[in-house]
Formats: sequence, C-alpha cells, structure tokens
Amino acid sequence: MNYAERHDPAKPWGHWLHPVTRDNRFHHLEDRQGRVWTSVRHAFFVARLNVCACEERLIHESLDRMAVVLRQITVPQTERAPLATIFDGNGLWFAHSLYWLSSLHLIDHGATPFELITLTDEGTAVLTMLKETMPDPETGKRQQWIPDPDRHLVPRFERRRHQKRLPAPSAQDEQ
Repeated sequence: MNYAERHDPAKPWGHWLHPVTRDNRFHHLEDRQGRVWTSVRHAFFVARLNVCACEERLIHESLDRMAVVLRQITVPQTERAPLATIFDGNGLWFAHSLYWLSSLHLIDHGATPFELITLTDEGTAVLTMLKETMPDPETGKRQQWIPDPDRHLVPRFERRRHQKRLPAPSAQDEQ
C-alpha cells in the first residue's frame, strides 16, 4: 500500500500522531502502535528511517541536511544548485543520499537516481514536515511542533493558546 492510500499527502508527515497532554500541557506524541515520541522529528527519525536517536543534535543535523536535498529536488533542474555542493563537494555522500532516499521511497527517478528526480507523495509530506520544524531563522531556536486538531503541524506554544485538549484522531486518520 503506498503512502497516499494510508495518509493524506497534502499534510505533513506525522499528521496522524496523537498529542498526549498532562495537566493541560503537551507531554509527548503517540503513534498508532502506542509508541511514545518527543517530537515529530523523533518519530520520523526512529520509526520511519530506522535510525538510532542516540544524540538529538545528530537527528536535527541529519534531517536538516535531508530537507536541503529534498528541497533542491523540487527546484526545476535548470535552476538547481549542484546537489553535490550540499556535501561540500563530496560526490560519494551525495550519491549515497540519493540512493538512500530512493530506497526509502521518498524520491522517484529515471534509470538511475541521478536522472529525472522527483519527490514521491511521502517525500513531499516529509519535506513539508521538515520545513515546518526547521529552527527560527532569527533566533536559531527550534520549536517543538505537534499535530493540532486539524492534523497539521503548529508550534506547541501556539497550540496551547488556542486549545486546552486535543481530540483523538478520526477514524479516517486511523486507516
């Protein structure tokens, strides 16, 4: 079953995660299997990418780099910065990242991962989530982003201002 059959590709990856509150404050996120996550990025890194979340700084550095690569793929090919420059000219890491993104089904491509690269539905949802969880350009601080009742991502401080208690995911989200 592809991503669009399970989730709305127009919404950010993780929109189905359920925020759990304690004393009217965000505490953590839970997925359908009951696993607990500190953030959408944490859930994506461990559950989807299957990578150890040993050090939070590395999670953010890795996902920020992934966001740069995915964002460049959305730019028309004639306007793209050379993707290899993302890895300081290291073509091996660049090639590895494209093969890895392809194996995760986040990108589609032609005969090789270097031809006709496009984002899949899930790749688009991941890019949306990653862009929404980037640090604030002015302060450099990263907000804790969580799904809101509309199943989009909003900053935690904004969610608390508008809503005390979040509803459970709908039946459609559970599918």
